[in-house]
Amino acid sequence: MRCVGLLVALGAETKKYPGEALLWTAARRHGPRLGRVAVDLGRTPGMGRLVAQAAPELLILTHDDADHIGGWRGFASTGLTALEELWVPYEWGVLVRLLADDAWASEHSGGDDAFMGAAWISEYPVGARPTAEYVDSSERAMGRALDLVNDPALSRRLGALLKKLGEQDDESSWRGTPRQVARRAGARAVRLCEILHDVSRAGVRLRFFSVDHGRGSAAVPWQCRGAHSAATVANAVEVRLAKRVPAGLPQLALLLRLTIQNRRALCPVLWACRCGPTALVWSDSSGEWTAEYDVGALLNQIAISTAPHHGSTNAAHDDAWEALRPLLRRDDTIVVLAGGEHTQPNVRTEYLRLPVARRGCTRCRHDRKEPQRAHSVVVQMRNARASILDGGCHE
Repeated sequence: MRCVGLLVALGAETKKYPGEALLWTAARRHGPRLGRVAVDLGRTPGMGRLVAQAAPELLILTHDDADHIGGWRGFASTGLTALEELWVPYEWGVLVRLLADDAWASEHSGGDDAFMGAAWISEYPVGARPTAEYVDSSERAMGRALDLVNDPALSRRLGALLKKLGEQDDESSWRGTPRQVARRAGARAVRLCEILHDVSRAGVRLRFFSVDHGRGSAAVPWQCRGAHSAATVANAVEVRLAKRVPAGLPQLALLLRLTIQNRRALCPVLWACRCGPTALVWSDSSGEWTAEYDVGALLNQIAISTAPHHGSTNAAHDDAWEALRPLLRRDDTIVVLAGGEHTQPNVRTEYLRLPVARRGCTRCRHDRKEPQRAHSVVVQMRNARASILDGGCHE
């Protein structure tokens, strides 16, 4: 069988940082129903509209950083018409359930150590379109999320949690005074509830993926939907949310902390044919999950990979780059550096050592004093061989 796939890392023809957004098209005679896949929506409404123009049937939002989902409103204006499914981290769905519960604001519901355990979920559901009850719940949750931004009770609860965590947490969104953190966390909650409300109202199927519940599972995450799908997730398993979850400010404070952690970012695997996956999207994942699975079995089937965390030199992503070593040593793989702030000019040496023909940047940040215009990178995979058709690294 001839396997053909096309990956487009979108740029926006602007010097402003456009964020990360990817389009994948699998072209084959006999393949999955969902053949057009988008991964993330970039930072701006304009990037979201660019994704919508491709009319993806499947959209995967890897995590809730603004440079990955900031384009939602631009996408939602036209992109929901063709969209069949939305895949998101399961924490988003739990957030909607929690805020929709009438006990959501209680400061005494559950203890400080209450956590989202297995009782909250049952694994491997069949996807279904949102019910009218879920549409109503998501609308109620969105209204309550707006109340969080200036909620002094949430500030107090977050203050207690911050004191308990001490120096354990290095997420920048979790730094500052309790009031500052509460405002940022509340704004994120509003954005996530808005996304799930929009898609549920449009009748789009929602699927939730959990990094936590993939750990220790006998299932290999990236094989959970097999070659009959256009995409899987490398580091998470699909879960179904319970209709009710433990509600209260202790759980809400913990949950808001979970949604901003890069280590929980989903890593999509994109398939071009039934013989195996062909592209791996690291998003902002730290790569901790690679120690738990036989990543070599996955990388042997990868022809295209994105650079973890936009090629950042942040040591928090060393695990991802270490796992990539076997793939980087090959002479037939393409690595795409998508996104990345120009204020963070340093790029991993592992990426820079690759031959120019094997790397593509949506906006080269290395060895450049001024931001260049963002441009799209187009990579074609044909019979397990990948090549850059347009927008390679401008070294």
